[in-house]
Amino acid sequence: MLTSDDLFNDINKPNVFGTTVNDLSKEVKFVHYYNEFLSSEYWQEVRNKMLLLHNNKCQYCGSSKMLQVHHFSYNNHGDELNHIEDLRLLCKDCHRKMHNLK
Repeated sequence: MLTSDDLFNDINKPNVFGTTVNDLSKEVKFVHYYNEFLSSEYWQEVRNKMLLLHNNKCQYCGSSKMLQVHHFSYNNHGDELNHIEDLRLLCKDCHRKMHNLK
């Protein structure tokens, strides 16, 4: 049976899952930042541009339900309006498939 000591005994030592507490902390901070970014007025402008550009339809299957913007690359993160080619408008199902999620 795993104990908390097995998981978090040294913040820089990989635990039984191969991650460190520092790794998890960085991931939590990134998720928090990224969720704030997705809530920003700037991102809503990017999303609205993608919706207009693709007539409110998924670029893969044509669905108009639960549309999301997918980054193919984060090279131009924060400058998406000038690099729309880095983005795809996808329905939730196609977005999950893009990330190999069920």
